[in-house]
Amino acid sequence: MVDATHCPACGHVNAVAAEACASCGKPLPIADILVHPGETFRDPDDLSFPDAAPLKSEVEAFRSIAERMTRARAVSATLAAAERAAGTRPAHYAGFVIRAVAFVIDALILTAFTVPLGIAAIYGVKAGLVASGTDVGFLETEEALGRLLGLAWLAMATIYFTTLHRKTGQTIGKAVLGIAVRRARDLAGIGIVRSLIRVVGYALSTAVFFLGFLSVILGPRKRGWHDYLAGTCVVHLAPEEV
Repeated sequence: MVDATHCPACGHVNAVAAEACASCGKPLPIADILVHPGETFRDPDDLSFPDAAPLKSEVEAFRSIAERMTRARAVSATLAAAERAAGTRPAHYAGFVIRAVAFVIDALILTAFTVPLGIAAIYGVKAGLVASGTDVGFLETEEALGRLLGLAWLAMATIYFTTLHRKTGQTIGKAVLGIAVRRARDLAGIGIVRSLIRVVGYALSTAVFFLGFLSVILGPRKRGWHDYLAGTCVVHLAPEEV
């Protein structure tokens, strides 16, 4: 928009410095309004302006940004697919809370099986001792029964965790929550020996006020003392692995 003067006779728009209308030759008053050059005002109150032409450069800029974003998404999807195919997906380590919940599930399952089986085993032993004429008074106390059930639970837990971790890295609790034990070096399966070492490591993690389990909260890879002992870690599984 520039300063200009319109002719009161014919409405032609003239430059502000013009003294006479370029169209009809009539003398022009002093410029007092702002109009578009070349626009003819038929109505002095009509201040409408022609539509601005689309800004081609801005349209091209937005189109270029959209194309770059599309290419970036395609590259990202390709890399993710390649990582999954090669088994190099970045590890997402399981934290303390989800591992504790998985352990509670496993403990409930173990208790549900161990208590009745343990009681049956104890009474079986007592029957055998009675049949052989051996005194069974030492099995009658609550302390003795509790100790035997505790030993039965530990034996079952050792078999349970060692057997289930060795191949898939998952107990029932871990499978429910989508986490698994993996070898820390390359996220491969841990095997029977490493699985047994890890179960023995539970005793180490428990011995000093459960600090071995609490270390899961502090470490960047969320490993307990039993994980360090066995060279393992616990990770979230990808959706296609669950």
